[in-house]
Amino acid sequence: RTTPSLFFPMSAWERSRRIPWSTIVQDDDPSQNAPSSPPTSTTDADPSSAATAASDVAADPDPDPAARAAPVKNVFGSTRSFDAGDLFREVAFGISVGSVTGAVFGFIDSLNQSYSSKVLRDASGGAKVKFLMDGSVRAGATFGGFFGSYHVAKYGVRTVLDPGDFGAIFLSGAASLGVVTYRPNLRMYLPYAGMMVAMDVFHLISREMGGEKKKD
Repeated sequence: RTTPSLFFPMSAWERSRRIPWSTIVQDDDPSQNAPSSPPTSTTDADPSSAATAASDVAADPDPDPAARAAPVKNVFGSTRSFDAGDLFREVAFGISVGSVTGAVFGFIDSLNQSYSSKVLRDASGGAKVKFLMDGSVRAGATFGGFFGSYHVAKYGVRTVLDPGDFGAIFLSGAASLGVVTYRPNLRMYLPYAGMMVAMDVFHLISREMGGEKKKD
């Protein structure tokens, strides 16, 4: 090799070979380049604490004391509260169903009278139509008022006493049919009124049976 002198200066390679290794900064630390692991939670570090927390949640799913408060009962022991929306739906259902059913019954009853009455048989077609329409409207209004009042009574009994669905139907039906029996001008509609209460009972039985079938 060439000895460095004034005419032959030392190259960069020669100079780098003369630098001691102890003075070179070591940047390749494997511990610094290793990927850091994500921090572990307290539940991962201690499985017993996770089991304790899970058992606490299962034992007390709703820690709010207000949610565990006992429902307020009235003097009759019922926990139901009055809701104007529910009452409106009950009344609307009773009036609509009663009006349609009463109109049909009134039309049939008026038609039978038109055939059995000699005066109506000899009347003109327009008079017969007017008689049928009057009978249908009168019966529809009567049955709409009856069935709407029946549903109001049933909702009141269910809210105040809460005797169950069948108990509410029995009490409200007895009160409504009692009013129809008491009024002489309404006694002629008593069989039809009893039929409408029986229809409500049949509807409740069908709903109960349908719910049991869904559970099975």
